[in-house]
This record gives sequence, C-alpha cells and structure tokens, in this order.
Amino acid sequence: MLKFDEVFESYMSQVNSFSEQSQISEWLRKLCDGSPVVLFGAALVGIKYAEALKYYHVEISRFCDNNKAGDINVEHGIPIISLAQLLQDFSDAYVVVSVGGHLYAELHDQLVEAGISEMQIVPENVCMALNARYIQEQHYVGYKWAYSFFKDLTSRKIILDKLGWLLLNKKMQAYAPVEEHYFLQSAIQLGEHEVFVDAGSFDGQTALDFAKRVCGKYEHIYCFEPDQKNIAHLELNASDLKNVTIVKKGLWSVTKQLCFSVRADKSSRVSEEGDSFVPVTSLDDFFESAPPLHIPTFIKMDIEGAENHALIGAKKIITSRRPKLVVCIYHKMEDFYELPQTIAEMNENYCFRLMHDTHYPLETVLYCTSR
Repeated sequence: MLKFDEVFESYMSQVNSFSEQSQISEWLRKLCDGSPVVLFGAALVGIKYAEALKYYHVEISRFCDNNKAGDINVEHGIPIISLAQLLQDFSDAYVVVSVGGHLYAELHDQLVEAGISEMQIVPENVCMALNARYIQEQHYVGYKWAYSFFKDLTSRKIILDKLGWLLLNKKMQAYAPVEEHYFLQSAIQLGEHEVFVDAGSFDGQTALDFAKRVCGKYEHIYCFEPDQKNIAHLELNASDLKNVTIVKKGLWSVTKQLCFSVRADKSSRVSEEGDSFVPVTSLDDFFESAPPLHIPTFIKMDIEGAENHALIGAKKIITSRRPKLVVCIYHKMEDFYELPQTIAEMNENYCFRLMHDTHYPLETVLYCTSR
C-alpha cells in the first residue's frame, strides 16, 4: 500500500529538482511588478495555473488561446484573446505557457516565432514550482484527509493520480468503463421504484440512460437544467419518457436568483461573471411538500462546481432518507475533500468510493450508498 506522504513528497521532489529557489523568487517578483501577465493556453492547465498565480497576488490580464479567442474563461472570468491580439495589445506582457507535456514546447516556439522575447516567457519549471507550492500550502491537508477517509484501494489510487496531475501534469488512469459513467454497477444497485434526480441534465441523455438501465421501471425522473439553450434538446429527448418532470432551474443551497454563464453546452454554470440570471432552488425546498413516493431515492449531480451548495440544500433529504448519491467531484480542487466531508457530516451511514474513467483530470465521480 502506497503511503500518502511518501508519494506527495516524491512528487514535490520531482518539481523542486527542476528549479532553484532564487529563480522562482525572481520570476514571482517580475509577475507582481505591475506588468501585464497573459496565460497562453485556456484549458485545464491554464485554469489550474491561474488559480495558483492568483494565490500569489499575480494579476492576470488575459488568457490567450489558439482555439478559444473571443470567449470568456468562466472559471476566472478572464477574457480569452488570440495570439494576434496578444502581439498587438500586450506585446510587453509576461507570458505563462499554460499547457503540459509536449504542447509546452510547441506553444513556446510559437511565441518566439511570433516575436515574443524569451525574457518575457516564464520558464516551465517556474510555473510548475509555483503551482506545486500553492497545492502544498492550500490543498495538502485536504487531500491527505481524503486519502485516509476513503478505505478502498481504487479510491486511494485515484487521489494519488489526481495529485500527479495537479503537481506534474501527469495523465490519470481509467479504472472503469466509460459506459458506466454515473451508473457504476459495482457501486450502486438500482431498483424498480427509484425517484431519480438528474441535476445538471444538459440534453437529457443521462435521464435516458437511467431509464434504460432500469428497463423503464421507475417512479419518477426530475431533470434540473437552468440553461434555456439546453432545454429544447432536453425536452425532445425526454419526450419519450414516462413520469418525467423538467425543472427549469439550477440547484443551490437556497431558493433565489443567481448570476449565470450561458454556454449552451455542458459547461454552463453559476458564475459571478455570468451574462444572465437564473432561478435556483434547493432540493429540500423543492420536495418539501412532495408525497413520500416522490422523495428522491437516487440523486446525480454534475453541476459545474455548484455541487457543494446543492448538497447543503439537500441536507434534510440526505439526513432522513439517505438516497443514493452520484456526485461529480472534479470541478474544483477542493471537491475531493470538501464534498465527502459535507455528506459525511449530514449522514455517517454511507459507504463512500471514487471512480474515474478517463485519462484526463475530468469526470471523477463520488458514489455514496447506504451501509
């Protein structure tokens, strides 16, 4: 059995072997001197590096990306520009190449060929060191708690894999077939009278998958989806299902209106930088007066970082009814420990396990079933 501290220290040693403290300190001074800072690469590594840089009080001017120019990075509310715009408007910026692996060299060379000086490009080892120190200072305790909390070997391997990606940009390992996403057969057993809550329904495919897995034998399906651009597809896909209710709201800890970023895809989310407002509700409020046969027995949540708020809003149901829970646990770094803590504090009579079915640091799922 691998020990958490040994693996974490091994990862940190690898990061620290790439750079000297004096080099890291000098670059951090430069990044904080008031010059513009642009992250070249607006995908997963960029989001991760932006969080670390903000921790060190580095003000990020823009993201730059070859494929996403004109968009907004919804995680940080930062506009994404093209390389041409970078050269025109931020030619004096320090540039963080925020990708991993072989892509770093490709984007680095692209910047140099476009005329960006080597003196402006933050070395890869410095980026990794700043990110790793942020992880160590802000998330080490939480991930160590999670490693101790989860008792099965696969969950612990997934936690270590996640740290490998966070610290070293290593690929993760898949431990289950992607076809069982949300419905891992070894983790949950579905009956013929389930009341299924599909939180973050998107286009309704998960509701269809659920109905197929129970051979159409269930009590009711409740689909929660706040993005109006997704609802037309959801209504079409749900039209052949019996006993289904589409709730055109998001889920939260309370009932209110929240700012929302409309993406017309799976990444629509509650966001302070959103371009519209949507109604949200809590599961406890929504089902407060529901008859017993309509209280959820199975809740799936994939709601782009709002999972903890939604779990808090389902406290009464989780405490008194102990429904099966399938919760995405990858949208925020702290999800790996905050979400199981939230659920365990509400009801200790759950079995907890993690599952991951891709080589990318997405789609990790937390399964909670009754002991």
